[in-house]
Amino acid sequence: MAVDHIIDPYGDVVLVIANLNAPTADVCDRPCAAATAPTLRRAPTDPIAERPKKRARTSGKKPASTGEPTSSKVKNSTTQKPRANGQEPEPTPTPDSGPKEIRIQVSGKQLSLASSLFAQMVQASVKKKQAQKGRIEVNLVGWDLNALLIVLYIIHEQHDKVPRRLGIQILAKVALIATYYGCACVLPYGDIWHESLKNDALPDSYGNELCLLLWVSNYFRWVGCFNACCLIFVDSNPSVITFPGFPVLEQTIDAMNKARESTLHKLITHIYGIRDRVIYDAGILRDICRRECCLHILRSLATAMHSLNLNYVQPKEPYHGISCRDVKGLLRDQSSSWLSRKARLHRLVAAYCVGEHATLA
Repeated sequence: MAVDHIIDPYGDVVLVIANLNAPTADVCDRPCAAATAPTLRRAPTDPIAERPKKRARTSGKKPASTGEPTSSKVKNSTTQKPRANGQEPEPTPTPDSGPKEIRIQVSGKQLSLASSLFAQMVQASVKKKQAQKGRIEVNLVGWDLNALLIVLYIIHEQHDKVPRRLGIQILAKVALIATYYGCACVLPYGDIWHESLKNDALPDSYGNELCLLLWVSNYFRWVGCFNACCLIFVDSNPSVITFPGFPVLEQTIDAMNKARESTLHKLITHIYGIRDRVIYDAGILRDICRRECCLHILRSLATAMHSLNLNYVQPKEPYHGISCRDVKGLLRDQSSSWLSRKARLHRLVAAYCVGEHATLA
């Protein structure tokens, strides 16, 4: 068969990439969707073993014809929708048939030197006698084509074909392929790609771009970028931190979750301590001015807490739906409004008290 991409014109191995739309190909576009690592396609089995078994003979006469088309006719005919109100049936659109397989000619020696997993796959293909016209076919499933070509250019030392600047999504896919196959030769290019991204601003909140950037900085060992992403993750994530589809170390995820829960515990405990103190002061104070101030502060604080699902009882870990940034914003907004509200209430209550004393006199 014809080859779509030639990495090494004298290569003895053809990589056959099937199912380009598999979940592993677009895992970097969907950070919240779990994905599994791609698996090797099964080798073709004996055609004799795949023949359908003969149906059991039935006793009696053949069933009468019902006028319906046979299975062979149905297979060759166009699928039609049922008629409605005497209208003619419309053919159902069939899915667009795109390229099912991409074939890339590469060097088996370069693959084996760059990755032990590639070496095992090449050896397995040789043992199964899959060679055709002097070439060995190795089947891959589910990788992004552009990211795979970049990794293959690096493996074959074709440095002029490797881009010097890549987007964060394609970088994440390159890192995912290099991690799966154990291609350490990709790591030195991380410094080149890091230089091209230094002027880009970091994401300020939890989202797709932050997930990809944390994964890329974790693989290429960008220490400063990785630490900054971890801080943003801990501060803005409203739930337990997970990375479905990315092989991030469990120790890293556990450390981030512990930091988030510890920070939230301190902030929420501080908020509930303020609430309890205001309730206590409002109950024992006899000065009408201070009591009114406490009641207004308590009303404002309760409204703000309710907006973050902080009810009467203090929540416990893991604090689903609550982020450190939201709680910090609550404290900042309330503390700034308490001072102005307290001064205004002092003036109003003082004027009210003076008027009452003048009336009594």
